[in-house]
Amino acid sequence: MNQITQYIPCLDKLYLNLKANLTECPFGLDSFNLLTVKQANAKDSYQIGSFTLKRETCKSKNYRLQYSIYYKNNHFATTYFHSLTDFNNQTGLIPLHLLNKSLYTEWIPTLTKFLTQSNLNISTFSQLDIALDTNQDAEAVFFKLEDNSKNFRLLGKKIAPAISTLGKRSKGGKREDSYQVGSTKSSRSIKIYNKSKEITDKGNIKQYITEHHKINGLDTTQPVWRVELKLTNDCFKDYTSLFVNEHGELLSKHKMKRQTLQDMAETAYEAKTQVDSITIDYTQLDSPAYLIALFKIFNNIDFRLKDNKTLKHCTKIEFINLNTYNKQLIMKQTQYKDSKTDNQRQHKQMLRKLVETFKQTQQPTHFEYAITYADTHHVKPLLNEVIKEYNISTYVAMNFPRYFEDAAIEHKLQLSM
Repeated sequence: MNQITQYIPCLDKLYLNLKANLTECPFGLDSFNLLTVKQANAKDSYQIGSFTLKRETCKSKNYRLQYSIYYKNNHFATTYFHSLTDFNNQTGLIPLHLLNKSLYTEWIPTLTKFLTQSNLNISTFSQLDIALDTNQDAEAVFFKLEDNSKNFRLLGKKIAPAISTLGKRSKGGKREDSYQVGSTKSSRSIKIYNKSKEITDKGNIKQYITEHHKINGLDTTQPVWRVELKLTNDCFKDYTSLFVNEHGELLSKHKMKRQTLQDMAETAYEAKTQVDSITIDYTQLDSPAYLIALFKIFNNIDFRLKDNKTLKHCTKIEFINLNTYNKQLIMKQTQYKDSKTDNQRQHKQMLRKLVETFKQTQQPTHFEYAITYADTHHVKPLLNEVIKEYNISTYVAMNFPRYFEDAAIEHKLQLSM
């Protein structure tokens, strides 16, 4: 078979960063103060409503303190305090790692209760792993497509390099270890491996996953293969640099470069960062249809037939049939944020162009453009830096003794606004 068609999706890892509200916790422990917990003043335990935080030996390289979170005497999650760097404390983030076993239970109501009682909100999803488990031999299906000379695998706009494997593949692609599609250091990657073998090799400590397979109709007397998609926070946001004028018109970097000096001097443009983000609804993460919708967006296994000279126009070959569940809407949003660093760089570059053109042509109009631009964008100090950089301070003092107050320049400024 050339495609995986029967599988069950599940969430296998959920690491969150929580942000505290600045209101007082109803149970007397202000959640914001959890950020002040340090090794010197840390207690052995904290009680937050129905939840107990118990201090454990810290196994993290990034924190000094580790607490296990218990709900009804069951270990539910782990959290960390006293970061070894200032980053997490400065941004007010508290890491929360849900126990793997918790994700195979009714975990959403418990997490909701913890967030409510601790007065915390989810800030970001630092890692989210979606697993597709199947009785079909996922390894054999993959290598049947990978080794076919009529196919290729696309990664972005280029042909993908060889996959990263652990151990050696035997003839025909059969092997028992897992292998990786995409770098483990990237924001998304897929691992394909024999889940039954992993559970057995670890002494059946994850027998709850086997029970999950049984309940959902997989034959546990046969090998269960897993296709596991790892997503980290970076993949949920996409950043694009743009420029916007006072009329709300957007220009790409490419179009901005094509603007004439006069256009840029007369029209105020500000550098912006367009942020396109995926909004994850944690209350839907137990829905197979929702997990498949996320898998579709971030799936990086893209096989194609060699039937067109243009790679992206080649016919797709689906490794997994992701249309077996009803379509689910994933919320997306677009925001525009100021890019102060880009703004400064762009302004200085523009002023340099204007002053350089003035030096080459000796036309005072070009320097007047520079003054108008500096006034319009409130970057007079940058113009002064450029004047010194091009060693024209004496010339400006002699020919433009009142260049910031000159009435004619002020008039030009009003026209350009």
